[in-house]
Amino acid sequence: MMTCPCRWLGTGVLFAAFTLASSTTGNGVATRSRDLAQSKLECSFDDGLCSFTTTDPYKWTQRSGSTPSGGTGPTGDHSSSGTGSYMYVEASGANNPRKGPFVLQTTLVPVGIGELGFWYSMLGGGIGTLSVDTSHDSGASWTTHWSKAGDQGTAAWSRASFVLDDGDTTDLRFIAYTGTDFDGDAAIDDVNITRRDTPAPSISPAPSTSYEPSSSPTLLPTPSPTTELLSTEDQLDNAVARASSANVSVTVKLASTIVLARGSLNFVDLPALFTIAGEGFGLVGNGQDRCIYMTNTALQLRDLMITNGTAQYGGGIRVTSGSHLKLYNVTVEGNVGGLDGAGVWVSSSTLVLHHSLISSNHAERGGGGVKFESFNGTIEDSAITGNSAGDGGGILVQDSENIVVKRTRIEHNVASGDGGA
Repeated sequence: MMTCPCRWLGTGVLFAAFTLASSTTGNGVATRSRDLAQSKLECSFDDGLCSFTTTDPYKWTQRSGSTPSGGTGPTGDHSSSGTGSYMYVEASGANNPRKGPFVLQTTLVPVGIGELGFWYSMLGGGIGTLSVDTSHDSGASWTTHWSKAGDQGTAAWSRASFVLDDGDTTDLRFIAYTGTDFDGDAAIDDVNITRRDTPAPSISPAPSTSYEPSSSPTLLPTPSPTTELLSTEDQLDNAVARASSANVSVTVKLASTIVLARGSLNFVDLPALFTIAGEGFGLVGNGQDRCIYMTNTALQLRDLMITNGTAQYGGGIRVTSGSHLKLYNVTVEGNVGGLDGAGVWVSSSTLVLHHSLISSNHAERGGGGVKFESFNGTIEDSAITGNSAGDGGGILVQDSENIVVKRTRIEHNVASGDGGA
């Protein structure tokens, strides 16, 4: 471990009395091998959408050449000549700010395995998020394999890939949200699945310590988790109330964006994990209260937007008193903190942030994007950008211990005092 005194860095981060912990990868390896068919997919979008579909109100658009707006989008398709077609999300006009989900979806035939590869372009200050999901149950549920957030800083096409290592994969989708302005045209091209005869091994971290229990533990039956589909504030409040008295993990899925007209959604002393699968929708504050408050609770948010919350501490999300919060493919944007931590304020708790965007939040005092106080956690493959505050425009860290930051952009944040970009 390495402990450093209070100092500020020109990346929108203000640190005060914290300790960085190095991370390691274990060597435990589990493998499996099956004779599975390869899914067949190869699409350049030159002759149409292949097997992909996209529907209103937020549709992907096929285009050649550059996109209509300057300073965003590719200048041509990914081919050597640049004269072919690609698919993109138009962020101008009614498609900003923060609109979506834009869904481009296909069914994989045959169901099988392979390596999915594609090219993407994410140039412009108004870029939101782009993700790739797969489904094992014909679209009833989805798993995110790849995600990027914010301006990637180049007009050139970039390649991404991941392994489809499960023979039950039935469907594939690209899902995008626009950001804060017109210059947020995200694009994809040349999607294909190449042959992979044997799935890649799954890696499990090796335990850091070993021990011999004094006696064999008694295994108790584990209640099955429940899942609900919600579209109103009343339904969401009722689901949280029921979870407070049931010792079982609960997952709710949003069927639409929910406006929190009555104020904060509160999670207090929940006995088991509560998960909100946003399915690309959002929780929108009333402009006077924060969006989410949690204490002594384990909460997981996926594929969700948190916006328009206002509070003295944690306008978007306030996390306190031994809570555990995990954000995966979540956008926290356009929230206000009267004092600290406009986007997320974490105190004496744990935060795990993956493939997420903290953007365009403002705190009057400290931590425009996030404030950490007595905090442990991990930030990976995310972006903290365009936030503002008195101190620590992007992040304000105070009296925190173990923080791991990997492959994360912290930029374009502004502070009137210390720690602005």
